[in-house]
Amino acid sequence: MTFPKDEFQNKLSIYKQASNEIAVQLKRISLIRLIVFIMGLISSLYLANERMIISLVIVLAVFTALYIFTLKHFQNQEKNCTFKTNLIKINEEEILRCENKLNQIKAPNTNVSSSHDYSQDMDLFGTHSLFKLLNRTTTERGKEILIHWMLTPASPNEIQERQKLIQEMLIEIDWRQSLNASGMEPNEEVPEKKHLTDWINIDNHLLSKKMFLIGLALILSIITVFSLGYFFYHLVSLGEIKGLWLTSGILFINTLFLNRLRPTAEKNVSHSFTIVNLLASYHRLISVINQKTFSSSLMKSYTLSLKDKDYNANKEIKILINLLTKFRLRGAKGQSIGANYMYILFNYIFFLDVYFLLQIEAWRKKNKNHIKQWEESIAQVEAISSLAGFSYANPNFNFPIINKSLTTLKFKNLGHPLLKESKRVNNNFNLEEGQIAMITGSNMAGKSTFLRAIGTNLILGLMGAPCCASSAEIYPFRLFSSMRIKDDLEEGVSSFYAELQRITTLLDKIKSDEPVFFLLDELFKGTNSKDRNKGGYSLIKQLKRLGATGLISTHDLELAQLVSSHNMISNYSFNSSLCNEELSFTYKLEEGICKDFNASELMKNAGIEIIEQF
Repeated sequence: MTFPKDEFQNKLSIYKQASNEIAVQLKRISLIRLIVFIMGLISSLYLANERMIISLVIVLAVFTALYIFTLKHFQNQEKNCTFKTNLIKINEEEILRCENKLNQIKAPNTNVSSSHDYSQDMDLFGTHSLFKLLNRTTTERGKEILIHWMLTPASPNEIQERQKLIQEMLIEIDWRQSLNASGMEPNEEVPEKKHLTDWINIDNHLLSKKMFLIGLALILSIITVFSLGYFFYHLVSLGEIKGLWLTSGILFINTLFLNRLRPTAEKNVSHSFTIVNLLASYHRLISVINQKTFSSSLMKSYTLSLKDKDYNANKEIKILINLLTKFRLRGAKGQSIGANYMYILFNYIFFLDVYFLLQIEAWRKKNKNHIKQWEESIAQVEAISSLAGFSYANPNFNFPIINKSLTTLKFKNLGHPLLKESKRVNNNFNLEEGQIAMITGSNMAGKSTFLRAIGTNLILGLMGAPCCASSAEIYPFRLFSSMRIKDDLEEGVSSFYAELQRITTLLDKIKSDEPVFFLLDELFKGTNSKDRNKGGYSLIKQLKRLGATGLISTHDLELAQLVSSHNMISNYSFNSSLCNEELSFTYKLEEGICKDFNASELMKNAGIEIIEQF
């Protein structure tokens, strides 16, 4: 059996060697191209000097063809080198994931509401997060969909369909990495789809005047060509200046005509500078997606718009890329880089703007709705491919059984996926409908981590991904947590009041008959012990009466004994031991209330002189 990390290291070695070989080829091609240019220049100058016109034409044609051939070959090899560089980066990141060095992987900023049911408590985003463990998307929309799946549980049928597709994709590591590499940009920045959306929504107001604009452009072009021909014929052949005012007047009229089109032209060109790269990445991604056929009905629904035999998405995108690439040669206000002065010259004679704008508007009208579907299809494939990559990199993780009828939660050898495998301590845990489990334990014993392990694996399972467990059975709960409660200075909200707001939200969800699974950490820690115990007892009794299911952690022994005496909860605990003034933690879940507490020892270790009697 090949371990994922070994496979990634092997691929990394292969791609580095290939990249080095291509770099050598690029240097060789550059040298050949330079030699072709110099030889062509010398030969042309010699033949021109000898007035050997026919030979000059032949030599120019041959060396021009050779130069173009070497240039094209160089560009193709350069693209190949970029692709191999992307594959190197992909496998380097996979190795970092295997080594649990997530802080070294870049991730986009995410803006998730602090009022979300669980996002603030489960380490979904940040420097060491579940998103970094899962994400292999390259498009902005792909990341949005993956985030949506993390924040919104799928239906049981959707979960099962995703599981099937992930298992089918699992062995297609080369295809998955090719998909990832094809969408990556050299500057590591994801082109913003906002620019494409803005461009798509530009009004197509010229199409209604198509015949008039083409007719006017054609007439003015003919008049301009004849007037320029008349002017230069007399200037060159006869040494006379004739028709200057006529030619100037016609060019002035042409300028007025082009000025009417300039705002529309510049708006399209300015957008083209940002969307061509995005379109190019879409083109590459669609090419890779269309290379592979999967039997999964879910994959077929994802790629339906990309594999329509009567409407070729890749062909249409390629047409637009070519149009915009050529059109932006005109330049735009404040964007002179890339402007071609030959375009500007011919534009005043042949009105290139008219023909490009009409073609662009025709494309936009034809494909406005399609491009949104293509973008969505690409993003969905990227998101599910990310989950397949996650599953491949973690062969010991297993897909949960989705129980649609019994409100149950069963994990065998459950661990936290964000902990390194060598340091991860796994536990078994079962909970039935209407059960509340209280986890007691000393400080640093693993209570909060266990709650997050439950929550994180529930998130994974309900988005279709495998769980960090040898087996799992889950009900499609709606997870809700209250763990990392923060005050809000701007809003004038204390941490205690913020916790009360979360509890109110939880109770409202339970009362609305949502199948909620809750995780509560250290109830009411922002108030005094008397009110904390009274409030904790009252809340647990209310949750029990409402038939709620979930976990509560606390190191408050008095509260745990109080609710246990009324048979309101199931008790579990994490315990520690003290040996030679050194604390030791097993991180193993045990039945019953915690037998020891270590806060005093921890305070002693921190330098506090503990008074035993006061």
